[in-house]
Amino acid sequence: MSDSSASYQAHFERLKFLHNESPVVACELAGTVMAEAEQVGDRQARAEAFYWRGMAQLAMCSLRSALMDFDQSLALSRQVDAQREQGLALRGLGLAYEQSGDYETAIDYLIRAYQCLSASPDWVEEKLSALHGVASTYLAIGRAAEAHKHYLELIAECEARSWWRHLSITLSSLGICLDQLGDYDGAEAAFERSCDIAAQHHLPRSAIAKLHLACFRIKYRGMRDSGLKLLREAVISLQESGDLAGALAGRVSLVEALIDCGLFKEAEVELGWALEVAVETHSRRQELALYQHYTTLCRTAGDFVSALTWFERYHNLYRELERESFDSRLSVLRIGFELDIARQETQLLRSQNEALARSHADLAAANEELQRVSRELIEADREKSRLVTEFRQLALTDPLTGLHNRRYLELRVADESTMARRGDTAVLIAVADVDHFKQINDCFGHAMGDEVLKRIALVLRRCVGNEHIAVRFGGEEFAILLFDVPIAEGIALCEQVRSAVEGFAWHLSHPDLRVTLSMGLATWPTGWAFPLAMAEADQLLYRAKHLGRNRVVAVPGVA
Repeated sequence: MSDSSASYQAHFERLKFLHNESPVVACELAGTVMAEAEQVGDRQARAEAFYWRGMAQLAMCSLRSALMDFDQSLALSRQVDAQREQGLALRGLGLAYEQSGDYETAIDYLIRAYQCLSASPDWVEEKLSALHGVASTYLAIGRAAEAHKHYLELIAECEARSWWRHLSITLSSLGICLDQLGDYDGAEAAFERSCDIAAQHHLPRSAIAKLHLACFRIKYRGMRDSGLKLLREAVISLQESGDLAGALAGRVSLVEALIDCGLFKEAEVELGWALEVAVETHSRRQELALYQHYTTLCRTAGDFVSALTWFERYHNLYRELERESFDSRLSVLRIGFELDIARQETQLLRSQNEALARSHADLAAANEELQRVSRELIEADREKSRLVTEFRQLALTDPLTGLHNRRYLELRVADESTMARRGDTAVLIAVADVDHFKQINDCFGHAMGDEVLKRIALVLRRCVGNEHIAVRFGGEEFAILLFDVPIAEGIALCEQVRSAVEGFAWHLSHPDLRVTLSMGLATWPTGWAFPLAMAEADQLLYRAKHLGRNRVVAVPGVA
């Protein structure tokens, strides 16, 4: 840091806290620092001031302004080879692209920021902030294994320096990561430790830590009463502390937990307060979730007219939010075009002799930019097509289990008809049915029945993998298509699924709960219509039921 930059350090320390709490004030203070630094020619201080103003703009969701400030910060810091400020600017760009939904670009910038800030031990706090951004972005796009590695590194650094607030936050994030990886014991331990540290050191986020732990215990441990009590305590603490956004998020989690526990009357009371606050604070993502919960409650109560009304509100708001998200992505693309144009024009002005080649260079640059913008617009159109495809995909997914649905299977069958002719191995079709599922619903309730279907879906994903197809065919019935798998391996895979379901820790959900699967496995030989092969698998499933259930019956198809 330059000597003159050091004179602004008090301002930068204030901006570190103001950019989130009072972003408007932070923008004004950063502007004052920029003006003073420009007067004395301190480009390093100007670079950091641009960074903090960008962070304030990001807190106000002003993506365009934030990106321009971060880009200006990066340009200034490169001019004076200020590596710390370069790392900060790269981190800001990563956070901005993460907010826009361009996660791959965000990860690239954040990793570059981490590498830049690793050059000096004096920048460890900035380095770890960049690393936390990398881990959080990986987690957001479902790459939990990469996120897990970075969270462990963060925890070790925080423990070594006794940074309790950062440690509590990172442990909560680690719990969410381990939850995605299926390590439920590890996730619970991380949430518990986050709570303990927050309570022990009287951190303001202790209520948030409690909220994470309560939701986990209700969802995975069946600790309904104690979990709901802990969740209510967390919500009250957030509300009393004035953290309205946190209290609202807690209420939404409480509503979800009450619905899952079948406490519909209590859920309806909490819904009223939460929806009022969501509308008042313009928390539209929370409002969307609450509309969906109202739809569920009305449908459960048999009030289908009200359920339809709430669903229409949900659908309209969902479409509005998706449209805004798409517009935001396009806006970020346009901002990127403008920033690239500015960078290239600056480079051209520096590299060309102003006296001899100004007009010729400007003409060449304009033509180059026109071609580049044309290519980028084509890419934007491709992105739009991708989003349309993504929306269509939502119609092919079972909302309860997250597996593909029967419609998806029918469409894939049309595409995969020639798959039966690959090599010497026919396609295999397995049909699975939950044994005594009606008794499970009657004895333990439909909420437990839904939970059973979700857990079976998790087992199918783990066993079947991405190279085959697993769908919820309807009700308690699932179907699997296996490609390029010999009949012996197909039987072994089905046995793996059946055994995993039978051996699952159902007693944690209820001491008397026992769940098994019956499966029929048939081949889909060349020349057979899919319905015939499916009927063959169904007959084998019925035979499995007849032979006593909880078994796999397989016979190779005969042309």
